[in-house]
Amino acid sequence: MVEFATRYPTLGFDINVNRVNQLASGRDNMMDLTTEELARAVHGKYSSNPDDLADCNVFIVTVPTPVDKQNRPDLTALKSACNLIGHYLDDGDIVIFESTVYPG
Repeated sequence: MVEFATRYPTLGFDINVNRVNQLASGRDNMMDLTTEELARAVHGKYSSNPDDLADCNVFIVTVPTPVDKQNRPDLTALKSACNLIGHYLDDGDIVIFESTVYPG
């Protein structure tokens, strides 16, 4: 999200209000992003309000997909995200799924 937001209007959405507030204030307690990286995202905004997704036309879904002992992924978070964004999709919109599990 941050890299896109250096050039394009971009919404970072998360159901975790604390995470959204943290990123909006220029901090990342998970230490995935530096303060400098967040500061360069001048076209970005953050939200936990699903209605803010209505104006989006490209969705990049990045949710955890943990695996069990047989390497079967738990798709609960992915299905939940799909149900959420499905309410806001229009013809021609693009959905990209980024997995946290190595294929195969």
